[in-house]
Amino acid sequence: MAGKQEVHEGIVQLEKGLKLIHKGKYQEAVPVFKAPPKASTEFGDLLDRIACHLNLGQTAEAAELLKKARKHDPKSAQVAYLEAVRFTLERNTDKAMVALAEALAQDPAIRFQARNDMDLEPLHHLEDFRRLIG
Repeated sequence: MAGKQEVHEGIVQLEKGLKLIHKGKYQEAVPVFKAPPKASTEFGDLLDRIACHLNLGQTAEAAELLKKARKHDPKSAQVAYLEAVRFTLERNTDKAMVALAEALAQDPAIRFQARNDMDLEPLHHLEDFRRLIG
């Protein structure tokens, strides 16, 4: 478990990266998110890092972290959902649908998120997606 100082440093690092993104300085934000986290490496932090990489379009980096997340919790709905986002960004519709189905099997409440997530918008026209989401 991380101490207060480590958590504080991690939050500062995250805020720095997010400020750069909000200013449109995406390339400057990349090294901030690639740097090893100074705070806890707990599962939630790992999921946050994956989401940041996906938001920056860095699917290869996200894929590496997704492997770690899968090892930590093989049945995680959040990990499966982030994999669906990754595959959608990579234009791999079949794998995205499999990952999304897995996420929904673990946590049906993810339907709402999937319906409204712009990252999954390329799947919205698919009959399988509409049937899965309901």
